[in-house]
Amino acid sequence: MPTGIKVKDAMVSRVVKARPSQSVLQASKVMKKENVGSVIVVEGNKPIGIVTREDIVNRVTAKNLLPSKVFIKDIMG
Repeated sequence: MPTGIKVKDAMVSRVVKARPSQSVLQASKVMKKENVGSVIVVEGNKPIGIVTREDIVNRVTAKNLLPSKVFIKDIMG
């Protein structure tokens, strides 16, 4: 079903990245600052995963875990 929204209007051209060793809190702050719903997890310049807002809600917040104590590597998909 067409929505009238083009992909190019909803996407960002710059990839927002995070390291596996970063805390979920750090990644969340970057996501908020950059106004994005996900970050690509990289080692060096190689993408190894992704973390989305939904990952943070389901794997951290809903489990009452402290975002500053949970690492990206532990929740990335």
